Amino acid sequence: MLKNGSDHYQKLRSKNHTKILVKSKRPTAYVRDMSAGTNRWANIITSIITIAFVVGGGVSYPHYIFIATVEVVCLLLIIWNAWKWSKPEG
Repeated sequence: MLKNGSDHYQKLRSKNHTKILVKSKRPTAYVRDMSAGTNRWANIITSIITIAFVVGGGVSYPHYIFIATVEVVCLLLIIWNAWKWSKPEG
């Protein structure tokens, strides 16, 4: 009985991972269809919103502060990079 339950769990887990992977790829398809200006502002606005959630929803555990700091630094780099994009040729 344990083996059958284990097999069922593995199949269910595999289906859920597939759904998550498919859903996580949708934004990539949307970004490819955006113009450069729209993509720039989408990156900037999304990063600002994410920073607000990371800082506003944080806790004071040392490991969270460390990881949140790394995440905020990466998001600030995304904002800086999007801001410095050159105009596309064409």
